[in-house]
Amino acid sequence: MKQYQITAENLPLVAHVMPEQFNEFQTLIGTEAALALVNQCAGRNFRIGRNITPQGKALFENLVAVVGDKAAEKITSTLAKYTRALYVPTCSKAKQELRNIDIKQQFDEYISPPENMSAPKAVAKIAAHFGLTDRQIWYILKNA
Repeated sequence: MKQYQITAENLPLVAHVMPEQFNEFQTLIGTEAALALVNQCAGRNFRIGRNITPQGKALFENLVAVVGDKAAEKITSTLAKYTRALYVPTCSKAKQELRNIDIKQQFDEYISPPENMSAPKAVAKIAAHFGLTDRQIWYILKNA
């Protein structure tokens, strides 16, 4: 099954379902760094330090590896005095929305020329591809 990643290109399609915490990250460190954090560390508590002690410097380097120097400095200077861990949201609703968009696009391709597949046949093929039931695909198509 395909793993969906949120990118700068598809973010406008799912911005309405992104969690508030992502929006806060985006405001603080920028879109690219926030997306890197979400795509690499989703669902985890990402430990941060003040970049003073050896342990804090190691935590800072871990953060730099994910979001870059400038974003890591902003996170550290803004948040490290209040918390030792950032919860990085999974953005599961946004990823599900991307999957649903993909399902709708595949359905449209299957029922249009040159495929000209019947709708029930297209739904069965898509359901098998995504590991979903026919009923789930019909529901997605109805609500997409």
